[in-house]
Amino acid sequence: STQSRSSAASDVYKRQNSFPVKVAVNKAKANTYKYRIPGVPAFIVNGKYMVNGTSAGSSEKIFEVINYLIQKESQ
Repeated sequence: STQSRSSAASDVYKRQNSFPVKVAVNKAKANTYKYRIPGVPAFIVNGKYMVNGTSAGSSEKIFEVINYLIQKESQ
C-alpha cells in the first residue's frame, strides 16, 4: 500500500541520516583522500598498498594481486 511504502521510505531516510551512517561516510571520505583513491573499485591492503584495475594490470587480476599482497604481509 501507499502508506507502507511511505513508512518504509521514511525508515530508510532516518537510517541514511543516522549518526552511525554519517560517521561511516565521513570515514570513507577521509580514507579516499588519505589513500588518494582515484576511483572504484580500489582496495587498500594493510594500509600500505592500493590495488585497482590499473595497478593490477586489469580488473580481472585485482583479487589475484590482493591475495598475493595479503600473503606477503602475513609472512
